[in-house]
Amino acid sequence: MRPESNEALYSLATTRTPDPAQVGGKGSALIEMTRAGLPVPPGFVLTTGFFRPWLEELRATAEWNAFVAAVGADEPSDEELRKRTADLEAACEDLSFSEPQQRQLSEALEELRDPESPSGPVSGSGLVAVRSSAPQEDLVGASFAGVYESFVGITAGNLREAVRAVFVSGLAFKVVSYKRRRGFDPLQVEIAVVVQQQVDSESAGVAFSLNPQNNDYDEAVVHANWGLGETVVSGSVGPDRFIVDKPSERLVEKKPGTKETSLWSRPEGGSVQAHDEHGNNGGRFALTDRQAVQISRMVQRVETITAVPVDVEWAYGSDGTLSLLQARPVTTYFPLPAELRTAPGAPRRLYADSTLLEEGLHEPLSVLGSRWMADAIVEMIRQATGRRISTQDGDGLVLTVGGRWYMNVSRVLWLGRQRLATSLEALDVHAAQVMRNVEVQRYRKAAAQPKVAKIAGLAWGTLTGFAGPVGTMLAGVAAPDRARRRYEAAVERHRRQLAEVARQARSVPELGDGVLMPAVHLLMREGLPLTYAAEAAKALLRLLYLGAPSRQRQLLDAAFRSMPHNITIEMGLALYRLARSLEESVGEEGYADLTALARRIETRELPEQFLREWDAFMDRYGFRGPNELDLASVRYADDPMLALEQMRQYVLLDESTQERPGHAYERRQRERREAYRKLLDGTRNPVTRWLVTRLYRAAETFSGFREIHKYHLVMAGYEVRRRALQVGGELVERGRLDSAEQVFDLDYENLHGGFDVSEPDLRARAHSNTRYRREIARTPGAGFPVLVDSRGNIPRPASTAAGPGVFSGEGVSTGTARGPVKVLSHVGEKPVLPGEVLVARATDPGWTPLFVNAAGIVLETGGSFQHGALVAREYGKPCIVGIDKATQQVSDGQLVELDGEAGTMTCVARTPSPGR
Repeated sequence: MRPESNEALYSLATTRTPDPAQVGGKGSALIEMTRAGLPVPPGFVLTTGFFRPWLEELRATAEWNAFVAAVGADEPSDEELRKRTADLEAACEDLSFSEPQQRQLSEALEELRDPESPSGPVSGSGLVAVRSSAPQEDLVGASFAGVYESFVGITAGNLREAVRAVFVSGLAFKVVSYKRRRGFDPLQVEIAVVVQQQVDSESAGVAFSLNPQNNDYDEAVVHANWGLGETVVSGSVGPDRFIVDKPSERLVEKKPGTKETSLWSRPEGGSVQAHDEHGNNGGRFALTDRQAVQISRMVQRVETITAVPVDVEWAYGSDGTLSLLQARPVTTYFPLPAELRTAPGAPRRLYADSTLLEEGLHEPLSVLGSRWMADAIVEMIRQATGRRISTQDGDGLVLTVGGRWYMNVSRVLWLGRQRLATSLEALDVHAAQVMRNVEVQRYRKAAAQPKVAKIAGLAWGTLTGFAGPVGTMLAGVAAPDRARRRYEAAVERHRRQLAEVARQARSVPELGDGVLMPAVHLLMREGLPLTYAAEAAKALLRLLYLGAPSRQRQLLDAAFRSMPHNITIEMGLALYRLARSLEESVGEEGYADLTALARRIETRELPEQFLREWDAFMDRYGFRGPNELDLASVRYADDPMLALEQMRQYVLLDESTQERPGHAYERRQRERREAYRKLLDGTRNPVTRWLVTRLYRAAETFSGFREIHKYHLVMAGYEVRRRALQVGGELVERGRLDSAEQVFDLDYENLHGGFDVSEPDLRARAHSNTRYRREIARTPGAGFPVLVDSRGNIPRPASTAAGPGVFSGEGVSTGTARGPVKVLSHVGEKPVLPGEVLVARATDPGWTPLFVNAAGIVLETGGSFQHGALVAREYGKPCIVGIDKATQQVSDGQLVELDGEAGTMTCVARTPSPGR
């Protein structure tokens, strides 16, 4: 029976298209590449069906039952899983090839060795390579690279044992562990095996269709060594490295490797290792420049066929022929939204991710949430400059794509790299470091300086548009109490207006448009000018004491700390009081079952005093929660569990060793007021004293307003969220959506007309709208970079000379701390216990309760004005920002020391995590 007609075995040259579930990721890719005419050595795939009799036999054993029980345990230990997988591997010794299996394997091998066959050999070695090809292997989101066994130099005589060994490797602990980490079912152990004619290679290695170090789509990277490619794949040598600019086919980098060892085929089977005692084979490269470019062309063809970035294994035979040995998707790159990309070779643009810089959001917003924020940005710019911009123009100043909003830095590069870096400093230290290291020349063609007339028109629109806000700012400095009353009256009008618009709006788009303009008006015309008033007052106070003794300047700095009226700090304190009130009713043990607690709150079965406090909290803060700028994010009022999980953080607080948040807040207020009193007592000039009193009153009244603007914007957005969920529920009842929450995967255009939207298949529209979100989800760990260019290149900061185990960032809250690490990707992932050091990419107001227990905070992104820094300073916790890939550099339980003054995190040792 010919291989391509047998479901247990497929030739790589088959004309059929087998199901990847039969031939696995590697086998499927090799069949596709062979069909495309790429130089793939001939071979065949033993499908999952070939091994089904073995699996059925194995599943009938006691060892399999013990393995199933271990995997099904709530928290199986690594030791238990190691034992059970070792027992399974031992049980495989009893597996034998059946007569049909032996016949199929022999026939396929004979055809592979037949020079007259269409799939005949490319060399006369007669040896084959045997590799795994599991259905879950070589996927876009999971490569399983190096997890399964593979063998080279296999003769016909030892082929069966090699096939058996590859099959058994699918049951090994490292495979089970990888599956558990990546969300695959460990009990799904089906495997296929590729048997391929081995190339007697002079040089071999791997190649990437993008540069994995900087994510550049236009750079192919080739790693090479002499002999077989296994030394490069395993990482056992330092290979030669070539970087090729794909559009121009120009070699842009050529770096020799150490190539200390190499692996060579033996004619009788197996391989032999050769050592280079002098290093680097006398300075010779394993490839010529022409060969490196030829490999680049081949990897580009593979990328075009698969439509995703790929890495391939290649080999040059002794006859100089290039072969493609395998291809798989790259799993750890950042997929740049198509709307931001320019064509290969075209002038590049540079973008800054403002979603990360300004709000610390490291997940893409929902479709509806992204539309809401895009409209908000357009309205803010219109009210600031009098001009309405498009956020969909790739060459515009601001773009909203892929659930993010970006600033086109290329448009403002004419301001100068250093000036731009300085402007980024307060928002994100890491971004500022990156900006200082950007190759500005690369983006010159897309960074034309705007015309004088355009700048003048923009300046005039800004000046005329801000005449009113400037007056509000000056009033805030001169008469802060009166300005505060005026602002509170504006807030009350805004609340009434929100309620009125919510009653009258007939659709989600109409409501979104109706609440947006007044919300932005309150921010731009009323609230933001008062924040500027506080900053102006502070600047004038610093000017007054510019030449004063250092003691007075220190008192002034102390008088600026822990300013009142910060809505986020007030929310944290209110949540703490709520947690303690509930503890008085149910005890600390009552927090053990949060689901039961939530049910008791919903059914009003708790003491009246607590329920009144709960209602008051929800009335003031219920529309808030983690990732609150996204309309799709659940809020406190939506799910009591969200608040209860954070309240439990406060109950974990050991008040015998840690100060209560309320007490700490009052202490810092007293210290601030005392510093101000001493400053005033030491100021002798009566005119200066009068000025200081007036200016400090403005700074004290409005410094905390920095977070109030987001509060009111989120309040308006929550009205849109509630209406969207109502519409979503109606569409579910009408059979047009699967869940009410799926409405957030739709845009305004899909929702015009309320329930009677015209589009027939909203499920398909929702699926289409979320394509990029799924693409991001398939590349875990890539993360959103703070700066990226239009060909995917991610600029990096200049390297810093830190000692072993020392990571340098920027200290934005002083103090020192020592404790075990707790790495979090989102709120609620796991508790932060007292004394642990919280390490995260970024934070927003929903993270505030976690800061109470944390001994210190480390963030990959952020600056001195971002939320995390403000809260850390308020709580008196050391906080360091700008440590690149901090969440990957340390792990739970690792003991670290933070120095908020020096901005360093030092790894001390590893201790068991006290996680709960």
